[in-house]
Amino acid sequence: MSIPPFGIAANYEAKLLGIRTGTPVWQARKLCRSLQLVEARPDVYVRVHHQIREAVESCLPVHAVLSIDELSCRLSPAEAEPAAAIALARRVKQVIRDRVGRHLLCSIGLAPNRLLAKAAADVQKPDGLVTFTEQDLPHVLIRSSSMICAAIGPRMP
Repeated sequence: MSIPPFGIAANYEAKLLGIRTGTPVWQARKLCRSLQLVEARPDVYVRVHHQIREAVESCLPVHAVLSIDELSCRLSPAEAEPAAAIALARRVKQVIRDRVGRHLLCSIGLAPNRLLAKAAADVQKPDGLVTFTEQDLPHVLIRSSSMICAAIGPRMP
């Protein structure tokens, strides 16, 4: 088996040490002497993705699959009430733990639209539950430039 010159992904522990996607292995080993390289297993990732989607759909419909690790759901007006939305999000997190595994963490963002929900989910990774309400805007975004940068890329006109 050959070892690639850089990793495809880094876990949260590696990221805390400064290892990012694309960090060369030699550099990652300098940052973490106990580094363990794990071969990618796409078939397992796809199987777990389907388990997660089924778990979420047992609580509410999935509106869009945005990537292998990101789903979007729309809430009805009653579900969108803050207390109801938080209770539903907690239920989704619990069902994922129960059906997929307690080792699997899940960040959920609740917000008026998908972009803001993604920004909210990024606030407390890897296992957060953050709500942005219309009353929170825009000051909640201004406090974190990383949230603004996530929406604005170099190719944006």
